[in-house]
Amino acid sequence: AEEAGRTADAAAAAGFATLVAPLLEIVPLPFDVPDGCFDSVLFTSARAPGWVAAAAPALRELPAHAVGARTAEEAAACGFRLGLVGDSDGSAILAAAAAAGARRVLHLAGEATAPLDVPHGLEL
Repeated sequence: AEEAGRTADAAAAAGFATLVAPLLEIVPLPFDVPDGCFDSVLFTSARAPGWVAAAAPALRELPAHAVGARTAEEAAACGFRLGLVGDSDGSAILAAAAAAGARRVLHLAGEATAPLDVPHGLEL
């Protein structure tokens, strides 16, 4: 509802008539953090940092890569130390992380996500 309201407000400010009619509800899924060490965590949604920080606060020790300024703002507000911030997609951030030497990046994602191109030598 909050996101729909922001979008409707922006559309109204641009002169459009708006009608908010939510068709889905997005809720956090339970998860377990995989074993092992990670170089960083990747957030491709602004919803994710809050859910991850609440369920696995120790992950805030990792640099957080974020897709988009809003996701980066949420990650910082939840206590994550920002790593890379991109404005296109997760694949671009993964390529930059791999080029910077990352070898293992944690991406906690929902059931339906956009596909990511994982560079050779990087484990996601």
